[in-house]
Order: sequence, then C-alpha cells, then structure tokens
Amino acid sequence: MNLDARILVTGRCGWVGGAVVRRLWAAGYDNIRFLGPDEVNLVRPASVDAFFLRHRPEYVFLTAAREGVAGGRSDEAVRESLAVQANVIHAAWRADVRKLCFLASSSIHPAGALPPLREGALLSAAFQPGEDGEALAQIAGIRMCQAYRRQYRFDAIGVVPAELYGPGDSPGAQAGVLPALVRRLHEAHADGLPQLAIDGVAARPWLQVDDFADAALFLMRRYSSDVPVNVDGGEEVAFADVARMAADAIGYRGRLVHRTRAPEPTRAMPEGLRLNGMGWSPCMLLRDGVEQMCTWLLQGAGALVA
Repeated sequence: MNLDARILVTGRCGWVGGAVVRRLWAAGYDNIRFLGPDEVNLVRPASVDAFFLRHRPEYVFLTAAREGVAGGRSDEAVRESLAVQANVIHAAWRADVRKLCFLASSSIHPAGALPPLREGALLSAAFQPGEDGEALAQIAGIRMCQAYRRQYRFDAIGVVPAELYGPGDSPGAQAGVLPALVRRLHEAHADGLPQLAIDGVAARPWLQVDDFADAALFLMRRYSSDVPVNVDGGEEVAFADVARMAADAIGYRGRLVHRTRAPEPTRAMPEGLRLNGMGWSPCMLLRDGVEQMCTWLLQGAGALVA
C-alpha cells in the first residue's frame, strides 16, 4: 500500500472505523475517506455502485455492526447488515478495488465451542442467545469475501477480534461490558458510595480497539487468504481484576463486592496463532488501555450520567 493510496473506511461501526482511520493517519496515509451511514445509502446497491465507480478507492476497510450490543438485534438491523455487506463487497469488486478487509466482531464466535478457537472454526456451534442474527449476518459477509476470492480472484480478507474495548465505545443504555462498568463506578464515586456490587463476568482476553486497527492494517499489507484471521488480546484476565483497574483509574476507593460468581466462559475466544506467527502482537497493556478508556469516558461525563 503506497502512502498516497485511496483508502475507504466504511460500514456502521463508528468507533472501530474511527480507530482504523487513526491508525492509518499515524502510519502516514492521508488519502482516506471515512464513509458514514448518512453520506451514502449503503443499503441501496445503485447508490453504493455509483459511489465506488465515481471515487475508485483502491483499498477498503469494511467494518461490521457494533461489538457486543446487549439484547440482540432487530430483524430490520440484521437485514441492513446483510445488505450493507453485500453491496460494499460487490461494488468493491466491480470497481476493481485492490483489496478489501472485512472487520467482523467477536459475536460471531460460537457459544460452547471448545477452546482454543482457531481460524476456520466459525459455524462450529450455536451462537450466544440474542446475538445469532447479527453473527450470522457477519458470517455471511465473511463467506461472501471467500466466494468472491474463489470465483473472481478478488483479494478480500476477513478479520475477527476478541472482545473489544476502548475509546469510542458507547457508555449509553446498550453499552458493552467495560463502558457499563465505568458508568457504574463513576456514579458510585460521585455519590460517595462505600461499596459497589458488581456481577461476575467470565474471564476473557480483552483487545483494545486501536490494537485491532493496527492488526487490520498489518493484515491489509501482508495477508491474502480465504481463511479469516483471529486477533486475540493475549492472556485472559479475570473481570474482578479489570474492575479494580477501572476503579483505580476513576479514583473510586470503595469496596467492590462481587454479588455473583464469575461464570465459566460461554463463548470460546479466538486464538490468533496465524497472526501471531506473522510477527504481530498487541501493544496496549490492559491497565493502560483501561485507564485510557476511563479518561475518554470521563471527558464526556455528561453522557455517563444521562
């Protein structure tokens, strides 16, 4: 990828797409277009085709729907995901895009699969309840990349992360695990509560979103295969330890009471042997990443208490 290459970052996942843009800028790329959902109607094939044929991007990062939304997705949102993915992949092939990188989410990892979950193990078991629709939509996106590679020799790759966290993750009603925790810690700190009860969450390898973006750029430059690549976050860390890191970052000195025992993992996290064997590893230490995310969330403290 030349530094003046025309790069398009698109999809519905603003915080992951934003991390990809930050990483590209840091690497010296300046001909980047971040395509939001309101700029082009990605659900309409004609609109997507016209955009690609007019702007002729050379490289495309297609981001999937937001990671880890509680309560599942509506049928309408799943249909939109399928349409967006299909339209962007097809339009990229028609416009002679050199390479497309499809960034999925950890929701596509099957529930109950025996670890380690290696590349190629997708669709090996059922999905988490409430996540099956979005997961299957993303599986369809990965399968479409594979089909276009095999039939048209279109260089499309799939990348699948462990559970993501970091700046940009929503602190709102549908927050992921860590933003929801930070919100409760912030409220407890503001109210001067002597203790805070938290539910147990299974240990998992946490992956900072900028590390995921770094892995995506690394693979865009160096990887070409129909086998989707796992990006893991390293060693699994107990949620109790993560909660204490977040409490320290916020300044909450109260006692953390674990009202439920941490359950056994219900979803196997990916083992990134392929990527690690290529020489990539995450840079952000978990404590540093948690502090960074807390700082970002507290800068918008109004959103935390809204």
